[in-house]
This record gives sequence, structure tokens and C-alpha cells, in this order.
Amino acid sequence: LAVAGASPSRRPARTGPRVAAARLVVVASSTGGPSALHTFAKGLPEHLGAAMAIVQHMPPGFTASLAARLDFAGQLRCSEATSEDILVEDEILVAPGDRHMICSPSGHIQLVHLPPVNGVRPAADVTLQAVAPIWRERLLCVVLTGMGVDGREGCRAVKQHGGTVISQDAATATIYGMPAAVAEAGLTDKVLPLHKIAAAVANWCLTDSLEDAESAASADQTTLPHDRTEIAS
Repeated sequence: LAVAGASPSRRPARTGPRVAAARLVVVASSTGGPSALHTFAKGLPEHLGAAMAIVQHMPPGFTASLAARLDFAGQLRCSEATSEDILVEDEILVAPGDRHMICSPSGHIQLVHLPPVNGVRPAADVTLQAVAPIWRERLLCVVLTGMGVDGREGCRAVKQHGGTVISQDAATATIYGMPAAVAEAGLTDKVLPLHKIAAAVANWCLTDSLEDAESAASADQTTLPHDRTEIAS
């Protein structure tokens, strides 16, 4: 089911086969999220070497404008997700308001109107629990500012399947709720201030490492991302 009003990117889609990315980054955020996401998106490189899905707690309509702002702010193509999308490398999809976002093993997006989870729809837990068994160790979750505990059980699934978790620190989070829930449950691999997260994500995509932003920024820029491979359907 496609969601009316979905926001297309101002950038044209890349030509060639649309196959699921070998790596996936899922970002969860709520209160204070739009500003944090803007800072995060600006720091990402043009060639990330992974697909990205954002689950921001927002009502319908607002997620489309958020996607448009992130598309303008950063170097990666960003749009509100529709049921026709695939999680492909170097593109960001934002979960639309009032729909949970999951995907098939082949990376095709599915938007479902199931009951709210943790009092919200979309919920990061739903997305993470769906993608963790598919991407396994090739999955990175980033938990940014937000109220409540959404993302905690999803991060538990991520860790159970060999994935990696970054959470924002208390000093830079508008509301230290969601990242605190993940950290206090012992599910985060790295706690970072907001301004270091984009570099750490980029470095993970290249090297499987969670070095801090200073180390990531000085990493060998000739290192190539992992080869793109299609996720088996």
C-alpha cells in the first residue's frame, strides 16, 4: 500500500539494477530527532556503501517534509518510503507516519498498518525485528534522541543476530530516553556524541569498525566499500 503524499527526492534515482544493499543502517529517533537527523545527514558521505532506513516518530505528512529536508541537507538521496521502494545502497528511506516499515528478504519495502508498538507508529522495534534476521552482522542500528524505550527490543534482535548498535550520548540528546534504554540494557556497542556518529557510521560501512569520529576521519580514504551483493529472496 503506497502512502499518499510520499516525498520524492530532488535527486534522480540511480540507473542500473535495483538490488538490495549488502549492508543496512537503521536510525531510530523521536523527540529532538529532526534536528539530530539533519546534523547526522550532513555528515554522511556521498558513497556510504549501505542502505539507510530512518524511523522517526511523526504523524502522516510530517515525515514527507522531513525526508525532503534531509535530501536537501545531505549528500545521500533521501525520500519518504513507499511500497515500491527497495533498500538500495547510498539511499535513505524515511518511514511514513502512521505505518510500520518492514521489508522482504529481497529488500522490498512493506508498509503495514498494524497496531502501534510502544505507543507509536512507525516504531523502530518493528523495523529492526524485521530486518535483523535478514542483514544479521551487516546491520547497524543508530539510536538517537527520543522519549520512551522504542528501539530497545529491536536492538536486542540486532545483537542476537550479530549486528552492531550505536547510541547517542546524554550530553547531546534532547531527550535521553531511547538511547538510555538501549545503553542501560547493555545493547549498545558504542555511545557517541551526535557530531561523531556520522563518521562512525561511515567508517563501519567501510571497515566493520566503530572507531571514533577523529579516527574515522583520518582513515585511509582509498579503502573501498564491500562489494554490492543481492540479498537472496
